[in-house]
Amino acid sequence: MNNRRDFLRTSAWAGVSFYLLPASIARGQGVLSRKGFPKSVCFGGRTEFEGPLEVLSGSIPRDIQGHAFIVESLDTPQRTNLISGAGSLLRIDFENGRARAKRKMIRTPSVIAQELFESTEHRFESKGVAYMSKTLGILNNCNTAAVAMENSRLILSYDAGEPYEVDLKSLSIITPVGARSEWSQGLPKTLAAFQGNPVFPMIRATAHPFYDNETKTFISVNFGGQINIAGLPIGKAFTDIVLWDGEGLLQKHPLTDEKGKTVVIKQAVHTLCV
Repeated sequence: MNNRRDFLRTSAWAGVSFYLLPASIARGQGVLSRKGFPKSVCFGGRTEFEGPLEVLSGSIPRDIQGHAFIVESLDTPQRTNLISGAGSLLRIDFENGRARAKRKMIRTPSVIAQELFESTEHRFESKGVAYMSKTLGILNNCNTAAVAMENSRLILSYDAGEPYEVDLKSLSIITPVGARSEWSQGLPKTLAAFQGNPVFPMIRATAHPFYDNETKTFISVNFGGQINIAGLPIGKAFTDIVLWDGEGLLQKHPLTDEKGKTVVIKQAVHTLCV
């Protein structure tokens, strides 16, 4: 029988989801005989489910209570990458040596639009690292990370879009963090205007924001405004540190260097460290 320390150490290394499967799947043929890293991890389906989990190896310590949340980035239909794939959220509940799971697809407003306009001229098409619509803008899958806040609140995040809060019980999207007008577009204003100011603009943030438990502040970043075309910079760059107290408006603070000049991010801010 596993003790609590060994269970947590193993789970932290391999991920709880590799040890627990829905009972209906666990009973399938060949699950226990696979060797090495399972390729199926990179090609997950979109089936939503809720029910008990069956332990494939060892046992769950009875003194482990609570919930574990796992964000999944699924493969794209073109199998180009996992970055722009659909997102799903998995919650595993532990109680009295047993485990249950609930899985739900992450459906932001742009994801809903993708479903509604799939067969129209407004459809979102894969451009490699992102899904884009000629008329609607950029798809925000919120498929990368989950950040816990106090009072049992959870935020989902993505590199190319504003973060969203999710309901812990239903796993449904509740609301974006901040109003759309509080986030600045990543493209230069001239190019954004040329695109007709789409409903879902490119918002460059961080896939891994931070929550400060001492100050009770959610910390992210919003940057962009400049791109290079043929080696020439187009637009005016901006880089803002974004603070949110969980209730009011976003607070944005320009990030500058020691000379007072705007810090220009040429690639991405995938992870924010505080």
